[in-house]
Amino acid sequence: MNLNKLRKIVKDVLILSCNTEQIAYLGREADPKFDLKQVSGFGNHVVIPKQVAADTIISYFETESQILHFIAILYSYEGKGISGGIVVLKDKHKLDKFLEENNLKYDSTLKKFIILQRVKKTVDWGFLESYEEYKLAFLNLDIVGSSILINTNVKMDIEATLTHFKNFIWEKTEKFNGRIWRWEGDGGLLAFLDEKGVSDAIRTGIEILYSLPIFNFTKNFLRWESQISIRIGIHFGRATFLENVSLIESEDINIVKQLEHSLGLSNSILITETAMILADNELRRFFEYYLTWNSLAIYKLKTL
Repeated sequence: MNLNKLRKIVKDVLILSCNTEQIAYLGREADPKFDLKQVSGFGNHVVIPKQVAADTIISYFETESQILHFIAILYSYEGKGISGGIVVLKDKHKLDKFLEENNLKYDSTLKKFIILQRVKKTVDWGFLESYEEYKLAFLNLDIVGSSILINTNVKMDIEATLTHFKNFIWEKTEKFNGRIWRWEGDGGLLAFLDEKGVSDAIRTGIEILYSLPIFNFTKNFLRWESQISIRIGIHFGRATFLENVSLIESEDINIVKQLEHSLGLSNSILITETAMILADNELRRFFEYYLTWNSLAIYKLKTL
């Protein structure tokens, strides 16, 4: 791991996200012996600039394990109020990306970084360039009635189940060379490359759908009656790539989101005619005309 690069990214996040008092607080949480005024040499009667505070933290936690422990503390306080303000980690995606590239992932339950069992593939497939437009197949999925599940289950069980659900979706998606571009806890947006990506998206959707009973049996920790059902929509179109994929928007992304949210059927797949035309012949036979929506013919998965 390039520790100098990691330190620079952490420093930038701290300067953008925290005030001096918050940086000092986080330092003490990571190491109770840490005293910003003493370590920085500024003493008790001088206001310490946050740039100096960030530099001090980076110098103090010098080894890989120490800096990762500090980052874990930083992550654990995201969204919480300390020293007069809510901690909002700006440019966190850059830090996330660096850590994932080094096979590390923050576990919110353990409040520490864990080593991934396999390295995640990059969301740009290794060659997409920022601000360039690409042809892509989009798959949007969502858990049906997630608000009811949240209101009727224990928080710990909900968090564990949703974590397993994301991992379940991630494994199925990358199996067919797709990427998760946006995740919102109970679903998100998946992307697949070029015209071939349509068939990859459909195969992903079918495999997710028909593996769901196994997931419910083995990885769903909610109450026995809280079986997870999903809606899936698939569309083909264009989008301009951005390094922070969660910010990518396009008319075609809006179409697939609206398709899933507005028309989506529980435990089924809807695809637009744009995607249907590009799908492999062997896959088209699994779909039938459903209705016309916004001048687009929509097809649904037949009951198998």
